Amino acid sequence: MIIINRVAIAILFFLLVPGQALLAEPLKQFDITFKAETDYLTVGSARLSLVPVNDSVFKLELKTEPAAYLKFSGKGIVAETAHLGSLQAPFAAFRYEYFLHGSKKKSYTAQIDHQRNIVRVDQHNKIHELGYEGSIHDRLSATLEMIDQLTRQPDIANIELNVLDGGKLRTMRYINEGKATIKVPLGTFSAIQLKRQRAGSNRVTTTWFAELQKDDRSQLMPIKIEQYKKGKLSLRLVASKLSVLE
Repeated sequence: MIIINRVAIAILFFLLVPGQALLAEPLKQFDITFKAETDYLTVGSARLSLVPVNDSVFKLELKTEPAAYLKFSGKGIVAETAHLGSLQAPFAAFRYEYFLHGSKKKSYTAQIDHQRNIVRVDQHNKIHELGYEGSIHDRLSATLEMIDQLTRQPDIANIELNVLDGGKLRTMRYINEGKATIKVPLGTFSAIQLKRQRAGSNRVTTTWFAELQKDDRSQLMPIKIEQYKKGKLSLRLVASKLSVLE
């Protein structure tokens, strides 16, 4: 089902903490489960987690799962993984994998060489290289980079990132649209509303982020995401379960 296939596109997360900037610290690991829905029905779930692979590699992973009545088609299953060497900025993955069930053409892997500024993309057994200037992120590691930037500069209005998306490099723009009170299964939160859009695209993703406390410091987390196509809601994600790990 196409609407849940768009979950991965929606997952770029940010929170602005009002009042003063927080000191940037290593991110805590986390595990978030979202309920995926439209205005009319539940279409499945999504899970975003940041966990260690070993002492020197961390894995940021997004998986989607269609509702039971949609599973027979095999559609709606997406898996994205970014491999990082640190939980501190800059959050630049050295490997990224995207898998869309039933679509070998859209699935791909990428090796990112940040010293040579080259991305090696293997898509449907066809390999091509992309050169770039400055910094680059995949769709998942951009999540962590944005959290870090907004933690350091909570009043920032607009941010642009060079992002690997669909095997191509694209410029993504993020716009801070202010605070809102959001109610989700986890509770009621004051959150910052952030809009993301790519130039020339008719898709707009809006994400709400709330500051959640863990021990003696806070962690910035997404609690609600909505995606629109041509002005109409195509998907809504609401956080139903969240754990901040040690």
